[in-house]
This record gives sequence, structure tokens and C-alpha cells, in this order.
Amino acid sequence: MKKLPYIGITGFRTYKEVAEMLQVFMRHRRLHSERLLHVGVMTHYHRVNETSGESASSFIANDRIASVFCSPEVQVYNCLHYADMAHRKTLAADLRKAVALGGYNLDAIQLDLRWPRPERIAEALRDDTRRIEVILQIDKYILNEAGQSPANLVEKLKPYQGVIHRVLLDESMGQGEPMNPDRLLPYLRALSQSLPDLGLGVAGGLGPHGLEILKPILAEFPDISIDAEGKLSTRGHQGDPLDLAHTEKYLIHALRLVK
Repeated sequence: MKKLPYIGITGFRTYKEVAEMLQVFMRHRRLHSERLLHVGVMTHYHRVNETSGESASSFIANDRIASVFCSPEVQVYNCLHYADMAHRKTLAADLRKAVALGGYNLDAIQLDLRWPRPERIAEALRDDTRRIEVILQIDKYILNEAGQSPANLVEKLKPYQGVIHRVLLDESMGQGEPMNPDRLLPYLRALSQSLPDLGLGVAGGLGPHGLEILKPILAEFPDISIDAEGKLSTRGHQGDPLDLAHTEKYLIHALRLVK
């Protein structure tokens, strides 16, 4: 099945924010474009399980997550970003809880995890009838573990075939650090050639200014998805509320760049 590309905004906390940005998106999207607005909501292991942890207070309350996502009649890509750097044996159960919190309108879950076991991802979604997509974040630590080798990254991803649907190459990890297209392009080429069914996305330092950094990537991968978080927030940090003025500028500039 074809994976439609998206322009991502991560950090939504209310449906009102989504509605405002969706209006901007629809006004400025190119005619006949298939791009979707990626509506990203962040959560974390400690928030999902309501346990103590320094990260828990930075994320939206569990009972508000589903209310942020648009109904299926609206052409958006509703995505819950689930973060946890610990390797927990409870991953399958934790992901089931997260997906349930996303509600009926959830389209995808992004795993901000380092090499979660694919069988546990599959177990978590085994009984889900919505065919939710799974995005695996490839962060700077994963790329370093791969020895800066695109071939090594491809080999590490092969066991995930049929379990994940997209990858997001994101060395910034929500901290607003700008991406390096020259570093990312060899990975994108290798993934496109060896795992052609995998949807590709990039993130890292994208915001209301400097989106021209994407041009070398878009020249080779015009259908690539993009996502932004840190530089769209009020103080430039993951977990801070969105600055809607910054977010609108980012969205308009991004829509001018992509097809």
C-alpha cells in the first residue's frame, strides 16, 4: 500500500491547535498534492503508566490524548509519539496502553525507542483492527551504533520488515539541532534501494526558518516526509507548548518547498 508523505508537527496539546494549523495547511497545500498534515502528540512510558519520572509532567494527560486527534473524515495523519529509552520486558503491554489512549482516530504510533524487539511490537498490535502504522525513530545513537554504515543500518532493520511501516531519521531527537543532509542521504539511498516498502522521513532542526536545508534531500526524495518539534515550541525544547505563530510559518514555508 502506498504511504502518503506528510508534513509533521509534533507537540499538539489541543484539538483547537490542530484545527488552526489544518486551516493553514489546506490554504497553502499545492493543488492535487497528496501530502497529509501529521498531527503529532508526545507521550512517554512514565506518563502512559502514571508512574513517577522526571519526564511525566512534560507530556499531555492520558485522558486528553484522544481528544486532540481529528476524525477519519479529515485528511490528516494522527500519530502518537511514544518515548522510552529503557529496554523493558513490558513493552508489548505498554504499547497496547499507548495505542488505546490514542483512541479510535489514531493512524500511527511512532516509537522513539532504541531497537525495540520487533516481536514485542507485533504482539502489541496483533489484535488491533485499525491497521495502525508503526514509525521507528532512527536517532543519532542508532546511527552511531551502525558504525556510520548505511549497509549496517539496513541489516539491523531487516528483522522489522512487516512490523514497522516507516522510519524517521532524526539525530536531533526534538532538541532543535539542524540535520546534516550529506550525512543522511547515504542512509536514505540505502534504505530506498534495500527496503523499498519502508516509508522514509527526516527531522532535525526544522522550524519557521532555514528549511532550505531540506533541498538536497528533496531533490532526490521528493516524496519524503518531514517532522518538526523543538523549534516550533515556545522555548525551543521538547515538551514545551507549541508557538502557533512559529508553527504557521514553518507550515507555510514547508508547503512551498515540497510537492
